[in-house]
Amino acid sequence: YEGSVGNGNNGTTISIELGQFPTGQSVGLPTDSAFLSFFHTGTWNYGDVSAANNVVTVSSGEMVGSDYFIYSTANGSQTGSSFAITELLPVVTQFNGAYVAVRVTFNCKLYSEGGALVKTITNGTAVVSMSNI
Repeated sequence: YEGSVGNGNNGTTISIELGQFPTGQSVGLPTDSAFLSFFHTGTWNYGDVSAANNVVTVSSGEMVGSDYFIYSTANGSQTGSSFAITELLPVVTQFNGAYVAVRVTFNCKLYSEGGALVKTITNGTAVVSMSNI
């Protein structure tokens, strides 16, 4: 599950991915109750969300001239970094399914795809909404 925000002026984005959801299914969505039970307060480990369950990846992209650069926690070591969900608000609606708003705090290093460039986020906070869609 991913939540992201972008700056329409210069193409800068930041995204937070929590994943994977361990459904064991190749298609389809989990039930709303299973979706909501996936999220929990407390610390989460950084990792590659395409390869592991219950890990988080923080990424950022930015335009520099005509080039777009992507930075990610998945591209380098996160020794000394932290990520926590400090608050969550689960919501079930009759027509749109379940979603959850999570408040997160984090410190991390974002590495370019080759690892040559590094950005550091200190005392990051965000509220991210994720839907079971």
